[in-house]
Amino acid sequence: MPKVSTFCPRCGETIETDVPDAARVEGRAEVDCPACKFSFMIAPARARTTSQGQEVAPPEIERPKGPPPGDVDEGSGQRPPIGAAPTTAGPPGGRAGFGGGGGGVRSMKPVAAAIILFFVAVFDGYMGLSFLLADDLLEDTITSMEGPATFDGLVTSTDGEPLGGVTITLVEAQVDTNRTGTMEVTNDTGRYAFEGIEPGIYTFRYEAMNHTTLLYKVPVFGDELGPLGELARVGDVELEPGEGEETRSMVEEFRGIQTGLGWVIIIIAVVVTAAGVAALKRRAFPLAVTGSVLGMIMLLNLIAAGLSLIALVLVLMSRKEFFSRKG
Repeated sequence: MPKVSTFCPRCGETIETDVPDAARVEGRAEVDCPACKFSFMIAPARARTTSQGQEVAPPEIERPKGPPPGDVDEGSGQRPPIGAAPTTAGPPGGRAGFGGGGGGVRSMKPVAAAIILFFVAVFDGYMGLSFLLADDLLEDTITSMEGPATFDGLVTSTDGEPLGGVTITLVEAQVDTNRTGTMEVTNDTGRYAFEGIEPGIYTFRYEAMNHTTLLYKVPVFGDELGPLGELARVGDVELEPGEGEETRSMVEEFRGIQTGLGWVIIIIAVVVTAAGVAALKRRAFPLAVTGSVLGMIMLLNLIAAGLSLIALVLVLMSRKEFFSRKG
């Protein structure tokens, strides 16, 4: 008898079975899964031949072993013929059974993961657009911080030698402050500090003998950032030898970082969206996992990161559903 390959709609097990010629004429044959003992029907007449010459027939109608309640005619005591609609739902654990459509193998886990990933993608997309379109995001972030703040650093020459006796003057502030005009002088090691100022954007003038005067526009973050504030402090400057005046702006550099971060978040949102589609269709398992992981690393919002972790767990729990689909 010729062999036909199929797969169990309950557990996804690949099965190779003999099909009698009579079954080909009648149109259906019953198959027992050796793994989960589930019985279902295939249609040999609809089998497709692969490039290797193997016939593959997908499962057609599920048929649990033994007559389910309601499937036996009370008058005759006989089971209705194959293909007839039963009066009850199919085997437990599935969405539908014999005659009810579906495979009894799907769960709601991938759907729940997809919904979560779509929500995370919307949040990430909104955040990314905010980074791209908000010109005053840096200013609003700084001014929302509570003081006091400290602006300190090291002044060196181009050869790396610390410069003592450099006069630094706070000449302009984009916040309300009475510190405008305040001066500090570097010590012998080139260090200086403006303490107790409000977070905001300031312009400082650096003046030293035989060196170019520097006008330096820089954001000053609040001390509430703690250790992270050290990464945001940009008070170390280098003065060029010579005369004249030079202008530098760390504000524009921070805005460039903001724009780049916005595009990165937008790309992550697109990948997370694709992962949600993959989970909904139960396809592309690696993409579903990757999108969930990318959502987790968006620690700018712990809620979105936590939801992405839940989505990742749901995807991993339903892994077999991604690989049991055929065709």
